Amino acid sequence: MAKALGISPLVIGLTIVAFGTSMPKLIINIFAASQGRTDLAIANVVGSNIANVLLILGLSAVIVPLTVRKSTVFKEIPFSLLTVAVLAIMVADRFLEGVALSALTRTEGLVLVAFF
Repeated sequence: MAKALGISPLVIGLTIVAFGTSMPKLIINIFAASQGRTDLAIANVVGSNIANVLLILGLSAVIVPLTVRKSTVFKEIPFSLLTVAVLAIMVADRFLEGVALSALTRTEGLVLVAFF
């Protein structure tokens, strides 16, 4: 379907690899959330993203210098930072609203899926 829509084979392949490498995290997060260990689920997501971005990007840059396109600097990086800021606000219920427990609601989950 993606090929019929004119999406390049590289993007299709990278998307399949991304889903494949994220599937174990999804399974762990489903089990953690069902057992009430939402802290583990959030730490798993945030930690793996930090490792992916810094470790993989860093190792790639050590092997071959990376060129950064102007669109990456002005579109993708600010969007990524916005996503981090939105997640930080979502999990700061205890500090922002004074409630006893910080929680991600279904609505906030839909917002995160929309960012995806």
